[in-house]
Amino acid sequence: MVSDTAEEGSRDSDVDWPESSQASQASYRSNVTTVVLLGFYTGRFNVVFFIFLLIIYCLTICGNLLIILLVSISKTLHSPMYFFITQLSITDIILTTDVSPNMLSLVLHRSASISLSSCIAQFYFFALSEASQCVLLAVMSYDRYLAICSPLHYASIMNQVLCMKLVFLSWIILCITELILILTICRLQFCGPNTIDHFFCDLNPLINLSCSDLFSVNMEIIFLGTPVVVLPFLLIVVSYTYIVLTIFKIPSYSGRRKSFSTCSSHLTIVCIYYGTLIALYLIPNERQSQMTRKILAMLYTVLTPVLNPFIYSLRNKDIKEAFIKISNINMNNFKGNLSSDPESGSGRKSTAQSGNPESGPERKSTAQSVSQYFSQYFSQYYLEVSTAFSLQLQGIYYAKCFLTDQVQAITDDVIVKAVTRGNQEVSERSATLRSAMDKAERKFRVPFMVLDRTRDVLGFLRF
Repeated sequence: MVSDTAEEGSRDSDVDWPESSQASQASYRSNVTTVVLLGFYTGRFNVVFFIFLLIIYCLTICGNLLIILLVSISKTLHSPMYFFITQLSITDIILTTDVSPNMLSLVLHRSASISLSSCIAQFYFFALSEASQCVLLAVMSYDRYLAICSPLHYASIMNQVLCMKLVFLSWIILCITELILILTICRLQFCGPNTIDHFFCDLNPLINLSCSDLFSVNMEIIFLGTPVVVLPFLLIVVSYTYIVLTIFKIPSYSGRRKSFSTCSSHLTIVCIYYGTLIALYLIPNERQSQMTRKILAMLYTVLTPVLNPFIYSLRNKDIKEAFIKISNINMNNFKGNLSSDPESGSGRKSTAQSGNPESGPERKSTAQSVSQYFSQYFSQYYLEVSTAFSLQLQGIYYAKCFLTDQVQAITDDVIVKAVTRGNQEVSERSATLRSAMDKAERKFRVPFMVLDRTRDVLGFLRF
């Protein structure tokens, strides 16, 4: 029996299997299911580095959430620029939540292993957030172009409906684009090794684990990356070219400074973001060490999301004023709650000590204070209402006088031109206009007299 088995094994070993089936069997047996991330080698400073990254992660989440909250609450920030800033904060939260927790585990444990599907999912959200930042920065540059180069048409073009459409279409198109790339990566055969010398699953380290032909993948990356990364960058360059030319045409220095201050924060973010991308992905890998690539990757995955809230808050007057206003309101409410608690406690204590809460002197003083408060409140309210009404009547009176003078001046001018030119038709039209004006004045003479008398009465009551 043993000899028969040995003979069958020897016959199986003598059979020449096709090379394709052998390759498929080998790839199946060595298929990668787990990816090991090496991260950073920090030596004895891993705890210090962990605390530093944890602080940055907390600041990123809190700062971006604060900007979203301020823009949502403050009515002065309900404009297209701040709406796009909130979307940029959302992408920063997605990016730092996708990268930072796994990076913290890497720093603390020196290495971490994740499944291949988790690695691909991490790259999907990373690519989605990065692509959305490119598109949002381009849309924000177009918004600044309209605000500086075409200020009269800005409100009619960049309205709320257009902003919602731009953001919605950007997210939908980018989700579909990145999903196509992820489906292509999932069709690759990952034969090993399963080690990535990085702190997250980036594109090049991920596809280098594959033993398949990468020509089609690289062509698809170029085809999909051009409209997502290159075209937004060109739109930003063109927009800021026109912005700079328009700013140089402003004669006053204060006007140029004010115009440039509206886009300085956005320009700072663009320089940091695209500067690191160009240094990381356009410079050949042979000229950079792996540690240099990790540091450059940290600039746009860790530091840029935490710098965005500080740049937009420290360099933006509107956001600072909204933050101070909301902080003062919350502080006043907190002080009011603290002041009301001791008063209520002392009131309860005095009532308990007196034994009769509705005694004669206390009840009388309470009634006097209430009546005094209401009389003061209603007198102030009447004064404000009478003042507002008198101002409205005064505005109507001035408008009537202004319109009467304007119509009189236009009519006299038309009559003079008609007499000098000898145009009978123009003179007849001017006479018709004068008669219509006289009729209108006679018709509204009584209401205007009533308004004048009412204004005088209110002025007398006020004083």
